[in-house]
Amino acid sequence: MKRFVVDIGKFFTILFIPFSLLMAMYLYFDPFMVIHEYDTYYKPEASAMIALNRGHVSMKVLKKNSQDISYNSFILGNSRSIFFQVKDWKKHLDENAECYHLDGTNESLLALTKRLIYLEEQGYDLTNLLLVLDFSVLSRIEFPTTHLEVISPSILGQSGIFNFQKSFFRAYATPKFLYSFLDFKTSGKVKKYMLEEYIFDNVRLNYEWRSNEIRFDYYEDLIEQGIYSEEGRLPRFYTRDSVERYSVQSIGEGQKALLERIGTIVKNHCSNFKLVISPLYDQQRLDRGDFTYLRKVFGSENVYDFSGKNELTEDTLNYYESSHYRPHVAREIMDSIYAR
Repeated sequence: MKRFVVDIGKFFTILFIPFSLLMAMYLYFDPFMVIHEYDTYYKPEASAMIALNRGHVSMKVLKKNSQDISYNSFILGNSRSIFFQVKDWKKHLDENAECYHLDGTNESLLALTKRLIYLEEQGYDLTNLLLVLDFSVLSRIEFPTTHLEVISPSILGQSGIFNFQKSFFRAYATPKFLYSFLDFKTSGKVKKYMLEEYIFDNVRLNYEWRSNEIRFDYYEDLIEQGIYSEEGRLPRFYTRDSVERYSVQSIGEGQKALLERIGTIVKNHCSNFKLVISPLYDQQRLDRGDFTYLRKVFGSENVYDFSGKNELTEDTLNYYESSHYRPHVAREIMDSIYAR
């Protein structure tokens, strides 16, 4: 019996040592930038970086900046909303507008609602509010669990810390990530397989800390020079159907409760509110029942649908790839909706 106990003790010791080493490396390197505090989360000069949870970054930067800046204008949505650039938005706002991007990766309607509730509860001025939505945002009301989408504890409070950190450590401990991460740390090189696994992000960006705005000036220059296709991006455009199709209905009872909560916040705090349905490359038009409901909650004068087949979605030059349209598209949308 004594020998058995000793053997069990050795077994667990052997297991504990590599786990402790793994944990120590995670805490030290903090690959996803969710353990320590940082002055900046983006390094435009870097050739590649580990993909971050954009929603968490947005919240951390907001809380830090708010010590010195009184924000009163917010753009919310998924990654498509970042192309509604502040310099273009400010043309339609009063001179005292202090703008901030509060977006999240693959944002869900639940996460977006939680962000707005946070702003309300913390007493932020919500004079100007722009929501950029699409089917993918409206259809998702669950708590996401993947590390790039999990909701930041900055919104959920102490109750969200465990699940948040668990998502990141689980992603870190997967063989694919761990091998890539250690390879990168030892070689200093970003290799093709790392990009294919979406472990690293090689998109070259510009970052404005005050507004939390990401821009892709590098790719805009390539497009202007007519050499964007050499970056291997044009093949990402697939052939679309010649017949306009509609997305399936996305707004159910769960969505209605969240949208009505947003509606209450808008009614109580916003004097300048707009809701935009994105012009996506897939050209699927938002379900008419969903569109009618959005107009009912937020007012027909505040809801604008640019989905489906139209001038914006026909031209591939309006897109970086099949998921994201370019800033001039967002600029045209803003010029249109604020002129009405």
